Amino acid sequence: MGGIVTSRISGRSCGGLVEHPIPTATPTRTHPIEVLTQEALSASEAGHWDRVVTLYQRRSVEFVLSELSPAVVKRLIPVDIKIQERARIVQAATKQNLDEVQMRRRKLHQWRQRTLHSNQTGSRFTKSV
Repeated sequence: MGGIVTSRISGRSCGGLVEHPIPTATPTRTHPIEVLTQEALSASEAGHWDRVVTLYQRRSVEFVLSELSPAVVKRLIPVDIKIQERARIVQAATKQNLDEVQMRRRKLHQWRQRTLHSNQTGSRFTKSV
């Protein structure tokens, strides 16, 4: 991205040095695909995965309609990698939570079976008294 370099020239009215910004490069125009990608990154950070999917769908349409420069592609890749990494982390955490829920359900089912079985066998002895 273009930075700003300052130059010092003599100021006539104040007799000192005055700093003037000199652009080092023309400002880069943000491509619509970059905007969609940045929005997808923000949505992934907020955990709005439905929005991420929608933005990537819109982005795929833009890919068909647009021509991308190598510079734009170079800027997109790291952002896509961040989103992919975040998705993998969320997917792993979700899988872990689902595994824990499944284990708890299994234990609850076993407990219910034992409780039901013990109530059935215990009730025969209490009724005979």
